[in-house]
Amino acid sequence: MIEVHLSKIEMSLAQAVGRARHNQATKDGCQNAHGCPEEGGKNKNIIGALGEMAACKAANIYWEPRMRQYSTNQPDIGQRTEVRTRTRHHYDLLVRKSDREDRLYLLVTNDPDTRENLFLVQGIADGRACRQEKWLKEYGGREEAYFIPKRNLVCLDKWPGLRL
Repeated sequence: MIEVHLSKIEMSLAQAVGRARHNQATKDGCQNAHGCPEEGGKNKNIIGALGEMAACKAANIYWEPRMRQYSTNQPDIGQRTEVRTRTRHHYDLLVRKSDREDRLYLLVTNDPDTRENLFLVQGIADGRACRQEKWLKEYGGREEAYFIPKRNLVCLDKWPGLRL
């Protein structure tokens, strides 16, 4: 696990990107996916952008904010990495059945109720390895998804030659 502290300007930039993504998706007529309540869409976009920035900071790579990933099939960061930001540090990595198997999935956690600017880059997993029946669960009345425990993730600094 890598601890990342975002500065106020980093937080502001990522929040602006999240709002812009939400506004663009709304303009494009996109609906919230996977059973997410409509009122949670904007916050999910903001939290996602914050997680991407934290992941890039941890990996020491430039964060290139991307728009319309839902229509361009671009990964969140790098060439093949999807960032999953969860709002509690004890949450597992979430990978949906419809997610691409040829991607890497990176778990970033943040607890906005305690320290808004503290992000934990918990680890990364290969998309193919994430699809194990034992991790398939349904929470909150939403569709089944894979919830990969943090102990099964590889820390970024422990994966030699990793290219995001």
